[in-house]
Amino acid sequence: MTSTPPEPTDSTLVERAVAGSPTAERMLYRRYAPVVRAYCRCATSGDDSRADDLVQETFVRAFRALSGLRDGARLRPWLYSIATNVCRDAGAQTAKARRLEQALALEWAPSPEDEPSAREQRIRKVAELLDEIEDPKLRSIVRLRYREPEHTTREIAQKLNLPHGTVTVTLMRFRARIKADLVRILLEEAS
Repeated sequence: MTSTPPEPTDSTLVERAVAGSPTAERMLYRRYAPVVRAYCRCATSGDDSRADDLVQETFVRAFRALSGLRDGARLRPWLYSIATNVCRDAGAQTAKARRLEQALALEWAPSPEDEPSAREQRIRKVAELLDEIEDPKLRSIVRLRYREPEHTTREIAQKLNLPHGTVTVTLMRFRARIKADLVRILLEEAS
């Protein structure tokens, strides 16, 4: 009867991983990924996809800094501290992105309290960004949507003889692509 050798300790695996052993890294990952994932899942209110991303980021940071861990036996709390920082950073980035999206709101529905000058300024900025677009189909769609008179996506689709879904997706991609540029321009003008 053969007995299986005992699992290596965290300290042994850390030493091997620092020495460049991919097997040791895999073993550390398999050993601790489930508990780190549970922690990240709680931090993301059960969002499995975000939790998986945070687990990956935690282990990327951990393996990069593993040589700085003085006591391999303290690996578990060390991983938790990295996971805490990763989750906090991700939460701050998410909150910042939400604030920017709320402040930017590129889908401008006219409302009574919307000042005409502010609306005109946004349209002018989009027009400036539009001048840099080389794709003629995209330029036509965006011009019809954001220049006077503004057209609905259905009107644009009809006018350009395109499927409505194509117009909608094209505008979504355009907004995503220019969002950073528009935020930068508007912030520069505000300061």
